[in-house]
Amino acid sequence: MARFLLKCALFSIPVLGIFIFPLAVFILGRELLPVSAIVSRQQQNPGQDILYQSAFTSYTEKPYKLLSTIARNPQIVALGLSQSLTFRARFFRREDAFYNAGRGVYSAADLSHYLNALPHDNNLAVILFDATNLLYDAAVQDEHQQASASDMLRAFLSSGWRAAYLDYAAGKFSVRGLMRERKTTESIGLVALMHHAGFRADGSLSRGTLPEILDMRKNALPMALQVADNIPEIDKFSAVSLRNLAEVKKFLALARERNIVVIGYFSPYALEIYRAIWSLRDLHGEEFRAAPATLAALFERYQYHFHDLRNLETIGSSDAELYDAGHLTEKGTLRLLLYLTAREPALAPYADIAELKKQILKEPF
Repeated sequence: MARFLLKCALFSIPVLGIFIFPLAVFILGRELLPVSAIVSRQQQNPGQDILYQSAFTSYTEKPYKLLSTIARNPQIVALGLSQSLTFRARFFRREDAFYNAGRGVYSAADLSHYLNALPHDNNLAVILFDATNLLYDAAVQDEHQQASASDMLRAFLSSGWRAAYLDYAAGKFSVRGLMRERKTTESIGLVALMHHAGFRADGSLSRGTLPEILDMRKNALPMALQVADNIPEIDKFSAVSLRNLAEVKKFLALARERNIVVIGYFSPYALEIYRAIWSLRDLHGEEFRAAPATLAALFERYQYHFHDLRNLETIGSSDAELYDAGHLTEKGTLRLLLYLTAREPALAPYADIAELKKQILKEPF
């Protein structure tokens, strides 16, 4: 028996050896931490600018954003997809009153689930709801939410170890660089450590180093022009689906029941894209033009407002205040918040118009 076990051990050494390098990468990159530990580190040390962004695990965003909302217990949240991630806590009168729950929902069906998962005695009073890309029918993601240490380990064993080898071979990180960054920052996840990109303690997204951001913005206009030139071939601007409208109705009814004000809006595209879609004389163009009125009517039933901000000029912005073809920079987001604050009394306790104007002048882009 002992000889058999020894043979098994000897034969398993090459197999186990395959996992040594990627496991070291996961450990050095803090990729195996459960979401609860990540949230605890960030919210207990908000001044340390601890970022979180994993390179190898998927579907952590929803549990991460939900647990962070519960831990922070804000009075105002931003909720939506990636377009909402540029709202910062520093935009508001009190930083601890805000949390950016962007990417805490993946679909319209998630909206009510998010609200229902919050404790009934929470402080939430206002939701900035970015409906962009949430109301169209899209392919359902086969997701398994990953939150626990065992989830992270399963992700490592299923595909993470291969991804570690592939990313290393592609030059996306070096072990020396990873060890150096680990010593200088408490950030969590390989992307956060190596590229200084990821979610901040306030839930907003850091997009990386200044050179990376400048390079991204340099490509924004060419990307917008390319998309605009191919609008007729892009079949993604479908009508707001009845199913998703029903989910928004359920969400608004629940918010009204809990005395939470929902401020809805569509966020801006690059001007070239907006004009190209608006000018379409087919079904897509008609649906694009009709969508805001459909949402406004639904919001009014619950005494809320919906704002169509897809045209950058509506908020006094321009293509120069985009990271790419469809995401505002922080300066552009300040303009959007200023626009809403001037029209929504519910924002008065949380955002100051004069202060927002000062921040806009100071913001580089």
